[in-house]
Amino acid sequence: MKYSLEELCKKLPNNAIIIMCGLPATGKSTVAKKIADERGYELLRSDILRAKLLEGEDIFDSKIASDMNKRLMVYEVMFKKASEYASSGKGVILDATFVTQSLRERAATVAHSLGRTFVIIETVCDKEIALSRIRKRREGQQYESNAITEEAYNNNLKIFEPVKVKEIAKKFPELKIYYFVINTDKKHPVVEEKERWNIKE
Repeated sequence: MKYSLEELCKKLPNNAIIIMCGLPATGKSTVAKKIADERGYELLRSDILRAKLLEGEDIFDSKIASDMNKRLMVYEVMFKKASEYASSGKGVILDATFVTQSLRERAATVAHSLGRTFVIIETVCDKEIALSRIRKRREGQQYESNAITEEAYNNNLKIFEPVKVKEIAKKFPELKIYYFVINTDKKHPVVEEKERWNIKE
C-alpha cells in the first residue's frame, strides 16, 4: 500500500516509538520533523546529541564520524532520553541512521518495555541524489549532520544492514510493529507500508 507523507502522519499512533533509518542525505530529518510537527512527537536527533556529547572533537573528521564506539555512545544517550520522554506519555522519534539490526532491536526494547507501538521508517533515494544533497550541505554555512562527504556516505553504505522486521517480532512476540519505506527522490515523498505485526485495522 502506498500513500503520501501527510497520510502517514495521520495514520501513526499518538504515542508510538518511531525510529528513522537510512543512509545519509536520504531525507530522514526532513521526514522526522514533518511527523513531529504534525503529531507533536518529541524529536531526538543524533546530529544534535553528537555535537553536545563530542564537544571539542572534530565530529566532521571521517575517522571520528565512522568510529562505532562514539556512535554507540550517542545512541545510548538517545535511548535513555527516549525512555524518559515516552514514560511521560509522549510519542518519540529517534532520528539517526540506525545502520545495524542490533541498534533497531535496542530501540524495539524501549518500545516493548513501555507497551508502545514500534515504527520503523526507512528513507531511501537514488545514490546520486543523496550525494548531491551532501554537496549542498558543504556549501551551506551551517549544517548539523557530520555526513558531509561521499566517503561518509560510503562508510555507512558498507555497514548498513537490511531491516529484518521478522527478527524483531521473534524477540518481542507481542510488540506492535509497523515498517514503512519512504522514497524521497522527488519533491513529494512516496510512502510504502512494507510490513506490520500485531496490528489490525
